[in-house]
Amino acid sequence: MDMERTILEQLRRRLPQYELCQGSREHLRDIYRLITGNEEFLKSTQAHEQTMEECEEALVARPPQVTAENKHFLVIYENGECVALLDYLEGYPEKETAYIGLFIVDASKHGNGIGRKINDAFMRSAQCCGYRNIKLGCHRRNESGYWFWRKNRYIAESVTSMENDGQAWEILRMGCDISDPHMFEPGEVRGTIYRLEEEKDYRAAESMTRRAFWNKHHLGCDEHYLVHCLRSDDAFVPEISLIAEVDDRIVGGIWYSKSQVKTGTGTYPVLTFGPLCVAPEYQGTGVGGQLLEKSMRLAREAGYPGIIIFGEPGYYPKHGFVTCDNFGITTADGKNFDAFMGIELQDGAFEQMRGGRFFEAEVFEHLSEEKVLVFDKEFPHMERLRVPGQWD
Repeated sequence: MDMERTILEQLRRRLPQYELCQGSREHLRDIYRLITGNEEFLKSTQAHEQTMEECEEALVARPPQVTAENKHFLVIYENGECVALLDYLEGYPEKETAYIGLFIVDASKHGNGIGRKINDAFMRSAQCCGYRNIKLGCHRRNESGYWFWRKNRYIAESVTSMENDGQAWEILRMGCDISDPHMFEPGEVRGTIYRLEEEKDYRAAESMTRRAFWNKHHLGCDEHYLVHCLRSDDAFVPEISLIAEVDDRIVGGIWYSKSQVKTGTGTYPVLTFGPLCVAPEYQGTGVGGQLLEKSMRLAREAGYPGIIIFGEPGYYPKHGFVTCDNFGITTADGKNFDAFMGIELQDGAFEQMRGGRFFEAEVFEHLSEEKVLVFDKEFPHMERLRVPGQWD
């Protein structure tokens, strides 16, 4: 790691298309315009109107234990236009941690990838400067902000509250572990190994799965217990289920099971996978896509007709999946929706299944909350938190 460079020096090297200025009074109009232009952010974080005085206070505000040298309020310009603000502390709250106090992108430029680029550069820069973690606080009401951080590898760790405008605002404390030196490298560089799972891998794979899904869909998660149960079930297909490994550390996995499509004339076997997951710090690096493509190749070569899943509509179509109404197949209760998808592994394999209903293996129906909670006690404690976007 390049310990001689500061985060700011690293950022300037990694973001040459932007001008990064240390915020001062001469930038106040731009700061005020950018903050007040983000109405959703303001509504979810305070009840009063933003003032110019508050913007000026933010330039120097810091915890008493943080020196002025370790406080940075960056005003970021692109072609002379202010596009983002990044306020961060070095060595807070622990020596090996960098803390993001504010990160906001011009509302008119949301969706252009600016936030992702700057955050990615910040993570890489902090890692190169020897930091092992990045922490931040996200208002629970700021749903779009929460999902930005979640998609960029941060996970909610705890919840606290802050008094403002005479009311308590709940804050999700989020963090990202950047200690793995290989997490930002391309797969071929970091030497990711994709292989069949062995018994010695079981607990580490379950732990990785737990971290990947924790609080994502509901309080805590049950996917790690599903993996545990699936291995001993008759429906499990171990010969195409894979894990991803970097330096003897399991960073991803995909587990397959046998399912059925029942029509008026017969019952047809198909595959289902789930979970497919990647450790939070490796999400967005292509590990999940490689697990999917490599396992589908094994399934195709083994002669399986196709795969049907319940999955994220924004992800799986990139790998050839389409909604099951294209095949005339419905769920067990006769429904179709965007998350119900399939892919043929053999040409025309689903044609004979038209009019059929899809049934998963029974193991998916036996994940009682009581059993999950008992199993979960075997792992290190993690807070079960209510976060935006959960199903329940």
